Amino acid sequence: MVFRIAITGLLLAVSIGTTIAAEPGVPEALTRKLAEFPGAERGKIIPVKDDATTRVFPGYAFYVLRFLQYPVARMPPAQLSASNLFVLEPGGSVDVLRDAAGLETFFRAMLAPTRTEGEAKDAVVAWLRLTQEFRQDGFFQFSAGARAALHPQLW
Repeated sequence: MVFRIAITGLLLAVSIGTTIAAEPGVPEALTRKLAEFPGAERGKIIPVKDDATTRVFPGYAFYVLRFLQYPVARMPPAQLSASNLFVLEPGGSVDVLRDAAGLETFFRAMLAPTRTEGEAKDAVVAWLRLTQEFRQDGFFQFSAGARAALHPQLW
């Protein structure tokens, strides 16, 4: 019984983590946007760093706000989901994308027309990299195998 209580306390202590404001590298504009969502501080901010995404959307920065679901679930605020994508635009504004439909709208509005096969591949890899965040729970590690999807001879 004492062992169970100790383990439960340890899990709760580990799951508390740091607040968003305390995390290094979080831009001020993103911190201000997150302040609009009471309870967002329970989530974890993770920068999305990917070469293809940077090439497809130069000047944009992408961050995930994830509410861990294991070992102790953290409930997201009512306006957010368990995994959210925040987009810092070159002009300094911040948009929140809550699902793949929002990401599709963003791609349709912001993706420049592709003129080469390399640009088209980068757009696909960027889509795969960003859309995976809506299904990510923080415990599975997805690989950069998105490039394999572009080579049918590997199927």
